[in-house]
Amino acid sequence: MDERKQSPHPDREQTVRHDRGHRISGRYHIYKGDVVTAFIRGALVIVGILLQVAVILLLSLLFLRYAIAFYLLIELIGITFAIHIVYDSESYRYFWFVIILLFPVVGLFLYLFWGSRLVTLRSRKRLRSAIARTECHLPSDSEAMQRLEKEKHGQVACARYLSGEGIPLYRNTEVRFYSLGDDMREDFLSDLRSAKERIWIEFFILLNGEIWETVEEILAERVRAGVDVRILIDDVGSIRQINREFRAHMEALGIRLAVFAPIHKDLTKLSLNYRNHQKIVVVDTGIGYTGGINLSDEYFNIYPKYGHWKDTAVRLQGEAVASLAATFTAMWNYTVGSNTDARILSSAVGRCPGCAPEAENGGFVQPFYGGPVKARHNNADMVYQSIMQHAKRYLWITTPYLVLDRSISDTLIRAAKSGVDVRIYTPRHYDKWYVYRVTESNYGKLLREGIRIFEYVPGFLHSKNLVTDDDTAICGSINLDYRSFYFHYEYATVFYGGSTVVDIKADMEATETLCEEILLERWIKRPIYRKMLGRILRFFSPLF
Repeated sequence: MDERKQSPHPDREQTVRHDRGHRISGRYHIYKGDVVTAFIRGALVIVGILLQVAVILLLSLLFLRYAIAFYLLIELIGITFAIHIVYDSESYRYFWFVIILLFPVVGLFLYLFWGSRLVTLRSRKRLRSAIARTECHLPSDSEAMQRLEKEKHGQVACARYLSGEGIPLYRNTEVRFYSLGDDMREDFLSDLRSAKERIWIEFFILLNGEIWETVEEILAERVRAGVDVRILIDDVGSIRQINREFRAHMEALGIRLAVFAPIHKDLTKLSLNYRNHQKIVVVDTGIGYTGGINLSDEYFNIYPKYGHWKDTAVRLQGEAVASLAATFTAMWNYTVGSNTDARILSSAVGRCPGCAPEAENGGFVQPFYGGPVKARHNNADMVYQSIMQHAKRYLWITTPYLVLDRSISDTLIRAAKSGVDVRIYTPRHYDKWYVYRVTESNYGKLLREGIRIFEYVPGFLHSKNLVTDDDTAICGSINLDYRSFYFHYEYATVFYGGSTVVDIKADMEATETLCEEILLERWIKRPIYRKMLGRILRFFSPLF
């Protein structure tokens, strides 16, 4: 008998073995198939990697051979995206952000030279100290402010802001508005000839010519009569005039000359910003001039440099001249490093020979300075923003340059969208072609939002004025551009009510008759080269 244990289910065991055999066989079959697939996939991956390596090596070789071309191509792509980013934001801050990222080394130095708003702490402290020493001698404006508030003036917020900055509001000041430098010439020269105590002159540009030769002759004669004559000019604006010979000549005549922020000194601070763009003349204690006019022949239309030169200024006689004298004194002391002239200012403030208790022009007068004196804001920007935001019926502005930051353009657009009649007057003829192309490029966005733009056809429109709602106007040195709102030291006067507002509005109405309105359809159809040039220059507009 077979001793092996017999299976109780022999048929079932065979079936299981048979099934196992099939499963095993099936497994071998599937496994063989996986090996082939894996081999093919692995081979494809290896080939792909080899191709990538080959491409990388080829690109590396090409890059080594054509490195400059590749670099320029990448930079061109980067700049294209950068321009798009800046156009979306329209702010000088975004421009410098992109420039520094694109060109870390060169961009940083460009920013330090042209873009930084950080005045050195020492310089800011010195200038603020000089301003504080003069402002303390200015009269209180409490009575004038109370009267303005009682009248519920539409722009009282602007007056309050400036008053809070130590800039008084005045009532008893006679004002004469000049729509052209030609109209101002005789009064200006006559006032210089009549000076008994002092002639203080501050200009961005002083240049040899007929007007300067006449002024120089008068100043020399007044010095001989014992008048204190001082001239403060900006080194960049008057760079063609300033040399050893001119300095020696002024000294020989007895005229005290000071040059604001010499550029060779500014280079050591890595900064070419912060120019003195103010225009101030103080004669004795009661007469002052300010506006957009410099001391050069073209401003008086003695010769047609850019066609007919359209510029404006105001003559103040009365209490408000104290503010002009205070600003001149502060800028002079800052420039020459002196503190002694605050005493002279103190003796001058409040004395106004021949001033009526109530000026005939009526209204209120508030001369103010602008500039990067304070860390966070500029009076020029704050005043324009405030007036634009409170305009109700119309807002008209003349400016030679329309290089807008986003905040200003948005404020103008909001005013137009709220139903305010916003008009901007710019020159057809220009002194800087590249700035004009930027100005032209900026028209489109404003036109699409209902802002009307007019170009002065006879020549160069250099006036920097604003008028709104028949109750407020500005005449001064402030352009609608980056530098006036962020970098330059500026000077202007706000007029609240009175005949001067009427005069400035009438001047703009007369100017409009000599202008051609820019229509959106015409702007869109301008030549393609002007469109491209405008877009490129607009990207770099914070530089100028």
